[in-house]
Amino acid sequence: MCIWKPSEAAFGSAYQVLLRKIKQFLDRETANNRTTKAFGKTWLKNSFRNLTYLKNPIFFEPGSIPCIVAGAGPSLEEAIPLIVKALQQGPLLIVAAASAVPALLEHRIVPTLSVATDGGTWAAFHLFDQLRRVRQISTQQSNSLPFSLAVMLYAKTCSQAAQVPQIIISDGSQWQQRFLALLGIPFLQLPQRGTVSATLIDLALFLTTGKIYITGMDMGIRDIQTHARPYGLDFYLEERVNHLSPLYSIKFTRLHNGANTQALDVYAHWFDWYFANNRDRISVLGSKHPRFSMLPASENIYWDVSTEPAFYGMSSKIPIEQYSPTSLVSLFCSNILHSEDNEQMRQELSYLITGRRIHLSVPEIEKELTELFT
Repeated sequence: MCIWKPSEAAFGSAYQVLLRKIKQFLDRETANNRTTKAFGKTWLKNSFRNLTYLKNPIFFEPGSIPCIVAGAGPSLEEAIPLIVKALQQGPLLIVAAASAVPALLEHRIVPTLSVATDGGTWAAFHLFDQLRRVRQISTQQSNSLPFSLAVMLYAKTCSQAAQVPQIIISDGSQWQQRFLALLGIPFLQLPQRGTVSATLIDLALFLTTGKIYITGMDMGIRDIQTHARPYGLDFYLEERVNHLSPLYSIKFTRLHNGANTQALDVYAHWFDWYFANNRDRISVLGSKHPRFSMLPASENIYWDVSTEPAFYGMSSKIPIEQYSPTSLVSLFCSNILHSEDNEQMRQELSYLITGRRIHLSVPEIEKELTELFT
């Protein structure tokens, strides 16, 4: 990006504002393109596999009670006493990132929804950790969870979550919408944001007309602490500890390389805009947020009305439990990909497969999708 000095001299601060917005946009697009190139095929593979895991699709009627949205940032630990107090005062929705659920369960706080959006292989460990911790605090022997999941179609899940009721979230792409419609699976359409924190708030705004209280969305690290504890991926660092590499040293080296800070900065700039447009509905639970000063903060939660959302089960039109991922690919290709109005889907799928803005032919896409499971 080049700076045009005559324009800068002529327009001054207005030029700087526009330049900053362009840079933020380019940073987001660069991050999106890099992520899609790395994970596009994985997202496709997860999508078809997740449908074979789906035994109990659910949907909802919105309510009006307050909602706590919990990310996995370090500040969640400070908000735990406030959440416990609020649960004693009235009905609450708790919408939590899958990575934040272990910290809640550690204090016997059961969320309403655990939200999974990450497509990386490591994301399944958050679900494994939830299942393990639920068995520790539950009086009933069960291989399921006492709460529902909200899952981006391309997220990494696991077969152990098959019996858990799930809200399926589509990213709005045409190929996802048409395939889910063909299967008769209810879904919520939310834009792909790049961070689970944004999806949590988007989902909360659909679930209730009440006030939204956020916590654990730090957009930064605290010394060497990146997440609320316990955290489902702690084992990854702990197993590398030895007498020459203590845990503190491993965390310090890993965190202060600049890469993590850069990604958080991209998200934070986007949230500056997002919160500025939703400040009437969203507050911070606890003390004032150091980055998002436009948001009010409160240690107390207030109830105007107390209608809870209603969750209900729905069956799919097609018995997808009888399908394998490969047979679902065949069903998709024969019923949707080969349709006449497939141009938009070809663009979407080509980008996910190649990571580039090129158009593959229908036979090429069908071959690539089939080879995901061979």
